[in-house]
Amino acid sequence: MVNVELLFATIKEKHTNIREIAQAIGVNHSTLYRKLKNGGVGLTICEVEGIAKFLELTGKQINLIFFACFVA
Repeated sequence: MVNVELLFATIKEKHTNIREIAQAIGVNHSTLYRKLKNGGVGLTICEVEGIAKFLELTGKQINLIFFACFVA
């Protein structure tokens, strides 16, 4: 599951929004919003990578947001 609350807080912190992210990664904004509101279900690896690059996330931030369960 995606830590959606942390992702939305990060989006706000970066002074951007879902529409801008969706446009940058080539996804319809309503589709991206729906996936995020559904806990990240349906997000592809490419979408996660695009979001991470757009928001300039660190490795730690990526793990905290997109990998709620630590995988060893």
